[in-house]
Amino acid sequence: MENKIKLLLDSMEYEDLLKLKDDLIVGSPIYKKLVFDKLQEIETSHRSVCASCGGKVNSKSDAYTLLFGERTIRKKASFCGMDCLQEFIGKLAIQNRSALEKEVSIKTIEEN
Repeated sequence: MENKIKLLLDSMEYEDLLKLKDDLIVGSPIYKKLVFDKLQEIETSHRSVCASCGGKVNSKSDAYTLLFGERTIRKKASFCGMDCLQEFIGKLAIQNRSALEKEVSIKTIEEN
């Protein structure tokens, strides 16, 4: 992410950088709102597509949302129905089992 911000800053004129600096010093609510609005936009667009089948998720009907992953890096997935949610969890369980088996086999090799 630092590289993206650096590229953005490199493309800005000196006067714009001075204005940005002043806004950041006072804790500009404008930038805070821009970031929060963009995050909301991304989260809303992700909620409209089923993570399993790719179908449209109708938020007013039976839609499901799953938060998963490590505590520091949570992921959010939406599903159009219980069947898609169950399929996703099944695939996730297989993936986790495979990763655990690889980890165990690597430790066994290292011990020998």
